Amino acid sequence: MKLTALSRLWARGVILAFLFTLTTGNFTLGASIEDYVKNYREPADPPWLAVGPTLKEFYAKRGYLTAWDRTKAKALIEAVSEADKDGLDPQLYGLKEANSIIESTETETFSPRADIFFTEIFLRYALHLSQGRLDPEKFYPEWRSYKREVNLIDALNQAIETGKVAKVLNELAPQHPSYLRMKAELATLKKMASAGVKTTSLFDTLIAYGDLTVDSLDSLENPTIRPKQLKEALRRFQWRHGLPPTGRLNQATQKALRIPLKEKIEQLEINMERWRWLPDDFGSRYILTILPDLTLYVIDGGYTVLSMKTIIGTRKQPSPIFSGELAYIELNPTWNIPNSIVVKEIIPKVLKEPDYLQKKRIRIFRDWSESAPEISPRNIKWHRINPEKFPYRLTQDPGVNPLGRIKFIFPNEFDVYLHDTTERHLFNRERRLYSHGCIRIEKPLELALWLLKDTEFGSLERLRKEIRTRKRQKIELPQPISVYIIYLTCWVDGNGILHFRPDYYEYDDLMKKALKTLRPSSPPPEISAP
Repeated sequence: MKLTALSRLWARGVILAFLFTLTTGNFTLGASIEDYVKNYREPADPPWLAVGPTLKEFYAKRGYLTAWDRTKAKALIEAVSEADKDGLDPQLYGLKEANSIIESTETETFSPRADIFFTEIFLRYALHLSQGRLDPEKFYPEWRSYKREVNLIDALNQAIETGKVAKVLNELAPQHPSYLRMKAELATLKKMASAGVKTTSLFDTLIAYGDLTVDSLDSLENPTIRPKQLKEALRRFQWRHGLPPTGRLNQATQKALRIPLKEKIEQLEINMERWRWLPDDFGSRYILTILPDLTLYVIDGGYTVLSMKTIIGTRKQPSPIFSGELAYIELNPTWNIPNSIVVKEIIPKVLKEPDYLQKKRIRIFRDWSESAPEISPRNIKWHRINPEKFPYRLTQDPGVNPLGRIKFIFPNEFDVYLHDTTERHLFNRERRLYSHGCIRIEKPLELALWLLKDTEFGSLERLRKEIRTRKRQKIELPQPISVYIIYLTCWVDGNGILHFRPDYYEYDDLMKKALKTLRPSSPPPEISAP
């Protein structure tokens, strides 16, 4: 009898222990965590960034044990529900389904399927917050992004161990002051939208965006705008939108004034996404050109020490977006004409005008090697040339080619650089998209002098003397400097002023359309135990 009682007691203990393992999620009659990991399907295909490899590595390293409990899952949902503060869509992360799982689960831990889902939510949001939703290099052919170093597994482990999910996630977002200013401005614009702030009239719009201050008005009940006040307000508005600050209500200004608040919010969110493709620290001294701004800035110690107009690539031949290191300057540069230009522009002109190359001082070399011999254009049967297999190198002499007298070299895959130009009249135009991709700059001498200061070439007299020799000359910089070519149509400057620029390459529109196709997260399909 005693043995039977003990046997029953032992059996009851085994059953209770088994039931306990069922409720803790470390054992299941159904599919295990490992089963779900092996069958995991990515929520979005390229060019959208993937979380699958990271999710699989995370569970493999923890021996396929569950990670989430009720408290941490609630903290996750609460943190992700504020994704809109960083310009992201909270509904993209399956919050409705996640809340439903929490409400329907009576135990402290979750099933393997639910645990996988919470991990996907964390990783997907963390990835989008830190590095963006899509890979720009697979989305824009001429875009090379900076890869921010973020260890998502370490972040996830920290969130699980400490329970401080929101803190961990917030620290993954870009920390550059420009991004933080954009985030603050986004909150302001959304608050305006929620309050129903009107931007339908000229007065309302200028007041709403701070171009016309309330303090400058005689009365808010019966506001009277003096002509001088209106002109100054319009000038500020025009300056913020990259328009000539004339103070006149011209057609371009009226078009900018009519842009709805909702579109401005969307434009700001898109450009916050682009900041996730940039480093948090650009360094203490660097050269920055914002393509839609058509301006180049030289930054030293946090201050703009030099700025100038730029001419960028056309919409058909856009300037690429990338960063590099400027190491040397070339005076009196020759121009090795890219084959794409030779095929599309040069050969048709030679066929019509046999002396075209001589008139433009363009020489022909056997191939692209340094030692290639020069050959006469008369020895080439131009009408038989196969454009796809053009073997020759065409080089235009210094002083007459589009590079002008100074070229600034930072080696890159696009063979793009900063340079002077022989067509300086183009800087007087408002819309300056005329190059084949390189960046033409308004003040090449000033930039060269700043880069060469404290060297033997650091005086205007010496630099001009070297240029007058008409000899090609390479000058190494005493200290290389980083160059960033970026694409922003919206940003907040160091004074907290919001700027907008035209989307010349229609990259904003392309991204808007793409984001509408991004699928939201959902729990993985149920699977049976193998």
